[in-house]
Amino acid sequence: MKAPQEVVAAVERVLGAPVDAWGYVAAGHTHALKWIVPGGFVKAGAEPNARSQVEQEAAVLASLGAAPFAPRVRGFEQSGDYAVLVLEDLKEGRWPPPYPDRGEALFETLRLVAGTPPAAFLPRQPPERPRGGYWLRLAADPRALQAVIRREWLEQAAASSSSTGPMRSWETRASISRTRLCRYAPRR
Repeated sequence: MKAPQEVVAAVERVLGAPVDAWGYVAAGHTHALKWIVPGGFVKAGAEPNARSQVEQEAAVLASLGAAPFAPRVRGFEQSGDYAVLVLEDLKEGRWPPPYPDRGEALFETLRLVAGTPPAAFLPRQPPERPRGGYWLRLAADPRALQAVIRREWLEQAAASSSSTGPMRSWETRASISRTRLCRYAPRR
């Protein structure tokens, strides 16, 4: 997919040079358009949902500053209809497994992430969960999961979601107050 001219112009301003190679990336965790370019990884969104995701990612990364677990932001621009985020190029990085140190670096990074407070502007989920737990809602109406989960498993899990069942127990113990960047610290 060819990058729109607004995106090309923003990326060239950020990188300070013309960009002659654009490798479209079809996968990802957002609705943004993505490319690998010499010296960077580009995310751009014009459609409202994609634009919002790119803007929020840029804001979160800015709030993290030089956190060792976050990619370096090369630049962020609003260009025409597009929000354009240019991150450092990480393709030369080493991304195990296998882990040469038995995963020590991975666990240390997870501890750093878990201990990082979230940006103040991120929405908070009230700890009292006014709409009920997610598991209880899925157990009450599992149709959304039936395409990916066996019916027998759903029935067994739903039966275990009584007030004393393990799914309900795990859910009620999970902290969702957003006092950490992520909810779970690694256990070893």
